[in-house]
Amino acid sequence: MGKRKDEGTSTQTKQPEQVAFGVVLHRYRTVREMTQEQLSWGTGVDRKYISRLEHGHMEPGLGTILKLVQALNVTLGAFMAEVEEELAKQRLRARRARSVVREGGHTATDRSAKK
Repeated sequence: MGKRKDEGTSTQTKQPEQVAFGVVLHRYRTVREMTQEQLSWGTGVDRKYISRLEHGHMEPGLGTILKLVQALNVTLGAFMAEVEEELAKQRLRARRARSVVREGGHTATDRSAKK
């Protein structure tokens, strides 16, 4: 059985954009006190697919995104702005983590406390 054309694509590794999308999707769904099953009923999108989206394993197609934002009662613009904000936070955390690794596992605060 083939996938529907608007379901999107699966990737082997989690892409930062997919993870950010999933975080925001989960946040909106839980704030609205919806289960994945309820969101599935409201969109016609399979519950397992919603779970894979929330975990950053899938890249949704535009049709799926439009169904989700409509069911969550949020504009596409507002939803995607939050995805961009989440992506920026993830990138900042990644830069900080790389910086700590380069400094031998110690942050600048740790080094100054040892002096």
